[in-house]
Amino acid sequence: MIFRAVLVATPLFMLHSSAFSAPAATKPTKNLNPKLFPHTPYVPPNPLLNNQHVQTIGGAFLRDPDLTFKADFEESRVRIPTPDGDFFDVDILRRRRMKASSTHPKIAVILHGLESTSTSPLCQSLSSSFVKQGIDEIHCVCFRGCSGSPNLTPGGYHLGFTDDLKQYLTDHLPQSSPKYLSGFSLGANVILKALGELSSSASTLHIKSASLLCVPFDCSLCQPKLDSPGFNKSVYSKNFLKTLIAKTVDQHSRGLMNSIPDFDINKVKKCTTIGEFDDCVVAPIYSFTSNQDYYRKSSCSQYLDSIKVPFLVINANDDPFFDKGCYVEEEKVEMMKAIYTEEGGHCGYLGGWAEETMGSFFRWTMYEDGV
Repeated sequence: MIFRAVLVATPLFMLHSSAFSAPAATKPTKNLNPKLFPHTPYVPPNPLLNNQHVQTIGGAFLRDPDLTFKADFEESRVRIPTPDGDFFDVDILRRRRMKASSTHPKIAVILHGLESTSTSPLCQSLSSSFVKQGIDEIHCVCFRGCSGSPNLTPGGYHLGFTDDLKQYLTDHLPQSSPKYLSGFSLGANVILKALGELSSSASTLHIKSASLLCVPFDCSLCQPKLDSPGFNKSVYSKNFLKTLIAKTVDQHSRGLMNSIPDFDINKVKKCTTIGEFDDCVVAPIYSFTSNQDYYRKSSCSQYLDSIKVPFLVINANDDPFFDKGCYVEEEKVEMMKAIYTEEGGHCGYLGGWAEETMGSFFRWTMYEDGV
């Protein structure tokens, strides 16, 4: 369970509320340059926490989000039917008392990481951070099968599965409300791919900006790193595979895999790496020819130039899941602000810096955009 939260990286601000405050009223900025976003550097709170694995695992065990803000919010869950006969759940926090002048609440949509969920410390910490920066509603979209209820079709979600997110943004949120997207790890990849697919139409949906943590820009480079022999394979991959395989076995027992050509449940049970699982489960279910075909078509890096809203990326150079060679240089993407830190692990960033920085980016874009 703890490793579910790990992949869901929890971004924090770079700027604390006291470091950046916006005037009450500003004029919209037509050409917002995300590269001008000011931020403070990440400094691990203790020299003993510099190790990449301590950061990664500690980010799940030691993160203690401040949930006092929930007293001012109403909680609810909505179930969204999908066109293919399945569903996904969205957990929502809405401010109890809105200002009389506020007819268009500011909405943050959060996507969690591989095998995580909306109640992970990472999602909770992000929610707290965003609320402090003026967000009125938090909508955490649970990937299919990650909300506590088994989904109804084969598979559920993957690195490039953007259908549910785009459906929710298009059909289930007030179009006039400004929207801010946040995700981490797998969820970060999905958001960036979706924004690239939406391209200019993102403005029609009033999507203002995005804050992402631990983006796997090129999944074909990251998968071998995650599955590398030793600690990664025996700890990280093994823990993810426990729930991934269990869900697949359950779907097979319910007959959901009967329509998948050449599906072999015995091969699935023998998987010892994420790469093997992707090859015998994700690829056949979603009509990829192989895991490499899946990674190539799902990686967000090829969609970055099509994104028309400003977005922030925070990645650590010591991330044990990623090959640093996949990181995209900030100068090569017009709408990207990239912060690559030396330490941080995978969704670690102990001390709250990442969540604060991500929330601060939202506040900065609100100010610059006159929201």
